[in-house]
Amino acid sequence: MPSSTRYSGRSVTGSPPLSFPSSTYSISHGTTVGSQKLNIVTRVAIEGRAERGAKGAGIKMYMKISLPLDNITPGATIPLFPEENLKVLDQQVHPLDVNSTPYNFSSTISPLLHKAAHALNLPTRSPHPYISSSSSSSSSESPQRLDDKYTGQILVSSYHVSYILPKEFPRRELDARGKRPSKVAHFMAAIELWAPFVCQPPHAPYLLSIPVPRCLSNHIRLKIFPPNTQKTSSSMASLSSADEDAGTWDLTSDPHVTRSTSTRLGRTHSYNNFADDESSDASVSAGFSDGCGIQGSFPSTERIRIRWARPLKSGQQPSTSDGRRRVGIREVKGDMTCTVLGTKGKEREGIVMRVQYEATCKGVWFPGVATLLGLDVGLEAGDCDVSWVPGMEPKWSISGAAGFTGYAVGPAPTPPLSRQSSVDNPSIYVLPSSPDARGVVNGLPPTRHDSSSSTSSLLRAPLPAQNVPDYSFETSPVSTPMSSLASLPIPSSPERDRRSRASSMNGRYTDFDTDWEPEETAARPPKVPITIHLNMNDLLPPSKHDFKFNITGTVLVKPREPVLNRASRRYSSRITSDNEADPDVLALPRFRVLHCDREHVSYTVRNDASDATLDVYNSSGDVRDAQTRKTVLHRGGNVKCASDGARVALRPIIRSMSPSRASPDSSEMSRRRPRTPDGISKRDISPSILRQSLFTSTLRTSVRRDGPLMIPYVHITITPLLNASAGPLKYAVRVNLPAPSDDDMEWLEFGLALSHSKEDDAGARPPQVEVPIASIEGVPVRIVAGAVVRPETTGNAVPFGEASGKEWITWVKVHIGDAGGGKVDILYIVQDDTAVAQESKSTVSRRTVLNALLPSFPLPVGELQVHVPIQTGFDVASSDSNLAHEETSAQGRRLFHYSMEEYFYPRLVLSFQATASEIAHTKQRASLSWTQILIPAIMAITCLYLFISLRQTQAQLVTALRSLNAIDHDPPAGIPLSAYTGGVDTVTVTTTATVTAHAGTASPARWYFPNADSSHSPENSASSIAADEAAPPPPSPPSDVPTAPDATQLPTITPTPLSAPGSEEGLIPARYFPNLWTLRFDLPHIEFPDIHFSETADATLQSVLTSLDTVYQLFRKALHYPLDPP
Repeated sequence: MPSSTRYSGRSVTGSPPLSFPSSTYSISHGTTVGSQKLNIVTRVAIEGRAERGAKGAGIKMYMKISLPLDNITPGATIPLFPEENLKVLDQQVHPLDVNSTPYNFSSTISPLLHKAAHALNLPTRSPHPYISSSSSSSSSESPQRLDDKYTGQILVSSYHVSYILPKEFPRRELDARGKRPSKVAHFMAAIELWAPFVCQPPHAPYLLSIPVPRCLSNHIRLKIFPPNTQKTSSSMASLSSADEDAGTWDLTSDPHVTRSTSTRLGRTHSYNNFADDESSDASVSAGFSDGCGIQGSFPSTERIRIRWARPLKSGQQPSTSDGRRRVGIREVKGDMTCTVLGTKGKEREGIVMRVQYEATCKGVWFPGVATLLGLDVGLEAGDCDVSWVPGMEPKWSISGAAGFTGYAVGPAPTPPLSRQSSVDNPSIYVLPSSPDARGVVNGLPPTRHDSSSSTSSLLRAPLPAQNVPDYSFETSPVSTPMSSLASLPIPSSPERDRRSRASSMNGRYTDFDTDWEPEETAARPPKVPITIHLNMNDLLPPSKHDFKFNITGTVLVKPREPVLNRASRRYSSRITSDNEADPDVLALPRFRVLHCDREHVSYTVRNDASDATLDVYNSSGDVRDAQTRKTVLHRGGNVKCASDGARVALRPIIRSMSPSRASPDSSEMSRRRPRTPDGISKRDISPSILRQSLFTSTLRTSVRRDGPLMIPYVHITITPLLNASAGPLKYAVRVNLPAPSDDDMEWLEFGLALSHSKEDDAGARPPQVEVPIASIEGVPVRIVAGAVVRPETTGNAVPFGEASGKEWITWVKVHIGDAGGGKVDILYIVQDDTAVAQESKSTVSRRTVLNALLPSFPLPVGELQVHVPIQTGFDVASSDSNLAHEETSAQGRRLFHYSMEEYFYPRLVLSFQATASEIAHTKQRASLSWTQILIPAIMAITCLYLFISLRQTQAQLVTALRSLNAIDHDPPAGIPLSAYTGGVDTVTVTTTATVTAHAGTASPARWYFPNADSSHSPENSASSIAADEAAPPPPSPPSDVPTAPDATQLPTITPTPLSAPGSEEGLIPARYFPNLWTLRFDLPHIEFPDIHFSETADATLQSVLTSLDTVYQLFRKALHYPLDPP
């Protein structure tokens, strides 16, 4: 090649070079320049091969790049497509001339460039090199690979596969078709990639996701290994008849790949310069001789996904309620929120709930190649019926995150079948949300089958006709079967395809296919299963997005109605017993994903009902058990429940007409009836069912009120519970009136006000009011009472509250329900401690002041009648009242007042004084009470005194017995006798021994143990006797008495104790039995104090003392028996 200019080809004379001085651009690497977003790729060809046992496929991507020279910067970085999970192995870039002809290159040195030119169907390469080198000796020498500064390079930058622009561009060449120089530089690029499988069996198909640059001309050829080791036959005849052949794949692509009629793009100048080791495959058919594959063109897209899997057998994969293939889910985490809005209708037959369900599905999988799938969600409510709320939107509001494409309610309608001509095939209508619908046109009959049919495989598809012309990707015919279409139901018409636009939802798909039609409202109750539609292309690894969706709607939950039979009619005609079901205890509805491996649902209950509290119970257990009741929610409250759900009961609190409460502590005066095992309450049915039954039995006809809302009459009976003695004043008040007739009024309310005088304001205390019972037509009803401040009123009525707050009031509410006109009886008891203080101030008059608490109603009252019955033993000394009329009769006092306004405050103060007879009778009862106290006291004292005296006497007896026993064991030596000489008489001197017993120091010895105490020994006794003998000497004889002889000559006389006859013959000597009857016992004389009593008391005391004296004498005789008492 002769040496010429730097660049071959015709150049424009005087055109400046496109190389920029280094002073202006000193760029060493393209990544240092900011990236530019330009669509520079004009043609893409992809070739790949998936080998058996590999974890991915080898991909070669060839691109034709056109750079607008006026809009680029040399060395800049232009991203081509996302890197994702690809791995770049090799890359080469080569320039093209203005006619897209490759400059000369070596196929041996750059085999990728040769394959790129062949795949992109470029013209024959030019013999001229891109750069003319003067050192080249011959044109036959293989050209070297160009430097990157002339071609640029493919690199990964910022997670994108990017093209680094060349730093130097050739001179602008003349376009062969025009006279102006070309403003576009062309290059061809070849990239060798490794694309791993995104997923693979058994829970997913083989999936390749290949990102591609945006381009209008795209072609792919991918060879796939066969499903078995046997080589698949290339005969198309055998493929069409092998419906049950196991050596086939179900294959699909996204977007749709259109198979062309020729093996390559048709061009006038075909690239036919091949290397020595290559040959053209122009004669090879579109099939693959040694396996399976996909080949064709596809539209512009960000990535192409290719799936293949073994065909699923019939019935191997179940479908959803609307006919779609059902996905598998490993785990579902749901959040169920039930907000109670209140009751519906006057009968309160159910609870209105706003249900919100949010679900997160993890591990969504499907083994087939279909991408538009579904999952079923059902609403469960236990034994309760769920329906739409009248007057509200009767449908679910369903939305979702990535992967959500729509929903269907219930099974798809089945269109009527009609015969069609085999020549004029009907059109198929594909939902716009399907990513495969963009390549579908008319010409295919509607089909609905599972993935096991023969048409779901690429190799089983019929061959296209030979006369089918080439089409662009916008209008290309459907020649590659799409398994995704098999998952769609057959639409009934092109316009009526059960879809609704969800413009408020942002996402990839703005139009959602929904099976909802306004005319199908009655046929789609809330419990009908919902099929959520999802696109598996948006739920792919490695990101592994969780599929999320939520369902919202407002429903009416009520108890399930029994079957109408004879037993149920008999059940409804009688009053509910304690063992029957309570209709107000309802199970919470909950959504469940019908088919999943594991599911966990958390429940949240909110109360948004006005004037009502919500009782929350556990899902199981007796509602009467305190442990079953979880909590009570007021308006705005919420509570978390267990995963098995909960039960709720709404307790209405009708808005009160009462004034503002002064204290939050309000007591419910009547206890709630205990709930039955099924949850029924007598309290709940008493205002309606029982009264209705009673009214029916008495044949009372209801009269519609057409006059003003008021109370016709109020009859009050005050019964003082008086006592002449001291004590708090108590009185009972019975109120009788007809119930007001108003549809919106379910509570009868009135206030009990007490007026205090100014001198009593400092010590004023609220009266103690107890409301034990209230009834309507004899049926007890609920009562609520609390202390509140009376509101201010104007007009003739007494002000209902003072600024000082010293006046107290009790506000009472009686539940009347719908018993308008029924007879209401109310009983309350008041205890007034202030009456005791007033009584103590005046002890002379002894008056008791009754400041009556009379009801004040928030409604006008036609007639007020107060009756105070006469009290036996008491007279009404004075009365003060603001009632208009008063009369006195033998039955008591009656007061009347007419035409009272709202909050009229009736005031009545009565002063009671006991009569003279009552006072005398009270004094007599007082004296008798003193006598009843003194007599038992005196008897107790007397018995105690007698017991003490007997104990002292017993001690004296024990001491005496012990002394006698000692004398018997140690007798005295003898008594000497004086003898007179010469016949003088013998004189015997007797000495009496006196023994003194000390009760204080006597030992508690028994008579049958005389020697129990060692302190009283015989020696001591003998010494005492000896002392007594020596005390008084005997008198001397007279002088004429002869002198007594010597003592030794006188005989000794020894006294011998007397013994009972025959005592020596007994087993026990008689000395052990002293003669008790020889002892003298004297009891002390009892002297009672001189007490002065009244005549009656003195007579009673004398009779008691006489009786005691008789008893005393009997004790004395018994003690001294057989002797008489001294």
